This record gives sequence, C-alpha cells and structure tokens, in this order.
Amino acid sequence: MGSSKGNDTCHECGSDLLLYKCKYCGMVFCDRHRRPQDHKCPGLSSYKQQVEAGTVEKPGIAAAGQPAEAQAPEKPLGSSVMHWSLLAVKLISIAVIVMALLVALIMLIGYIDARTTVTYVTLPVQNTTGVQVTLANNRSAADPTYDELVRFLKADDTSSLKYVSPGWTCADFAKRLHDNAEARGIKAGFVGIEFYDGSIDYSIYDDGSDTFAPPAGAPDMGHGLNLFNTVDKGPVYVDASSIYEGSTGDRIAYVVEGREFNEIDLDYATSTDYSFYSGYRQKYLDYIHELKEYNRLAKNYNQGIAEPGMELNQMALLLNSRNEALNAKKAEIGPFYYPSGTVKKINVYW
Repeated sequence: MGSSKGNDTCHECGSDLLLYKCKYCGMVFCDRHRRPQDHKCPGLSSYKQQVEAGTVEKPGIAAAGQPAEAQAPEKPLGSSVMHWSLLAVKLISIAVIVMALLVALIMLIGYIDARTTVTYVTLPVQNTTGVQVTLANNRSAADPTYDELVRFLKADDTSSLKYVSPGWTCADFAKRLHDNAEARGIKAGFVGIEFYDGSIDYSIYDDGSDTFAPPAGAPDMGHGLNLFNTVDKGPVYVDASSIYEGSTGDRIAYVVEGREFNEIDLDYATSTDYSFYSGYRQKYLDYIHELKEYNRLAKNYNQGIAEPGMELNQMALLLNSRNEALNAKKAEIGPFYYPSGTVKKINVYW
C-alpha cells in the first residue's frame, strides 16, 4: 500500500484527477489505480473470487465531490466534430436527393405537358342555359389560308344543326365550330359581340309589299361567333349558327365597333373587308327601292288603275319585264339578312 493520502487525492500516487473510492478497501484512487490489483488492495482476494464467480461489480464509484461524469472519460473533441460532420454530410445528401427528385418531377410534368396536344380553356361566357363555355384548344393548330378555311367550313357540319332556344344557340354553335377547327389543326377564336340597343332603322328595308316585318332588334345577350386569323386575308369572322331563316351554311360576318353588324353567305362573300359589306348593303337597298316601285305598280294594276299615258296591257308587259330584272338582281345579291345591331364591344377568346 502506498503512503497515506487525503480523501481528495489518489491513495497510491497522490493524483487528484478522476478519483474513485474502492469498494473493497474504502480508499480513494485515480483512474489508473482504481482496480484492486493496481493498488494492492487488502480485499484483492475477495475481488478475485467474485471475478471467478462472474459476480464482480465495478471496483469503484465516483468519490465524493467528483462529478458523475467522472465514471467514464469524456469523448475526445475530435470525435464530437466528426459526429457533426457526418450529420451534415447526411443532411446535404438528403437535400441533394430531394432536389434531384424535384427536378425529375418538373421534367416529367413538362414532358407530359408537351405531349398533351389538347388543352381546355373555360371562358367568362355562358350559353343561354347558363353553362360556362369551355374551348378545346389544339397545341399544334396553326393559322390557315383563306382557301383552307373555306374548305374546312364547307366540309364541317356545324351549320346544319338546328337553332333551338334556349337549348342550342349561337354560343353552342361557336364552341362546336371552334373545337372542330382546332381538332383539324386550324387555330380558331371564340367571339362574343355586344350591341347597342335600338340602333338600327329597319324601315329602309320596307319593300312596300305590306308584308314587311322588321326584326325585334339586337339580341339582349349579344351574339357568339368565331374568328380565324388567315395568313393571306387577315382576320375573318365566321358565323355557323342557323339563326337566320333561309341560311343554309356558314356566313362571313362583318364586325367593326361602332358599325352595324351583319353577315353574308360564304358563297356570296367575295371579300372579308367591311367595305365589301357596305357595297353589298347598298346593292340590296337599290334592289329594295326598285322592288318597292314594282309593288306599287302591281297594286295599281291589280286594281285596274293604269299609269298615266299607259294602257293596262302595257303595264302588264312592264311588270313582267321588271319582275325578270328584279329576280336576276336578287339572284346576284343572294340571301340578305337584316343587321343585328350596332357593335358596342368585341370580346375575343383563344
């Protein structure tokens, strides 16, 4: 046994670091001398018996006044730094994996989106039954030439459908023509026209036949049709609805804000410029003027009243001649529809 020391130093070497009290002799020792065989403990034989029996306990407990952590030496500083470094590496690896998955997901969405040829657009427009209008757009659709547009319109059957209010009206016709055009690779727009109320004087179309019935006026809810940007003739408005009596196909519409809105059958619309419609309208007004005079003469003839300086048989010949001329002029002009109203606003959706 070494020289006698105090209870705050190793009884063997005098060290005051990491002190333990031996359970077999009750003395205090440092970590190097804590085991009974390291300090020539009087209870060494008892310790050995316990070792052989497998019931040995720790040879010492922390001495009074020593921190509990003294029973096990602290981990080196380098070990703690390495622990945090490994944790940082793991976190960075997880972040890289998450970013890679996110990029892959974005690329997958882009790939799927690029291969999706049809997209749907819901418009701020309702048909007469209150259903929102949704267009089916073709990503690969392109602007046509005017001839390509005409060929498509003549092959399409939208205008052959019956106009039924409120079940199937102009918005439904316009949506169907749009979707059919896009499906065939022709880019199409949906157009909503708003009108000024009571803006058309229909009395100028009175032909004097006593059967003239002017239309009620512009539709309260406006009108729906289509727009095509042709590469050679520019914007072309098309109406496929069968809203007009006598209409048997698609019509070219003439749409300018502040001007009266009207349409001409496709086979008679040799130009899409508004000036063409103005000339066409004047031709019809000239025809109405001649028809009105013809109807006046016919009424007099039917009542046996001859024109001054003419016999009734001469009037009959005159009426026959004028009737033939009027029929020829009407055939040249084609169907004429009364204008719907003066355009207040044009809303175009693609």
